[in-house]
Amino acid sequence: MSSPFGIGVPVYVIDGLTGDSFPDEPTGLIVGTGAVLPHTGVTGQSAQARVWIVEFSEPQHLRDGRGPFSRAEISEESLVAAPPLGDEQEQGQEPGTTTPFS
Repeated sequence: MSSPFGIGVPVYVIDGLTGDSFPDEPTGLIVGTGAVLPHTGVTGQSAQARVWIVEFSEPQHLRDGRGPFSRAEISEESLVAAPPLGDEQEQGQEPGTTTPFS
């Protein structure tokens, strides 16, 4: 099964409820790949977590107040792929316009 993530994919960032997470669950666009991080999953086995560089739709603050950040390296497990931009035209939307993350 292939990953739904890659450069150019619009995403939602899930709040991890820690100081290093974004509480407003921002939207953004994957603009690059980040470092691969060590990760210990539920089973306790060590694995590697893929990290993506996400450019936010608007600057964001971390839960602990640091920021604003226009982009961040975010673990794939904290991302949800959004519908592709321009995939479906919204009702009443003028042709040739886009609504990000609709």
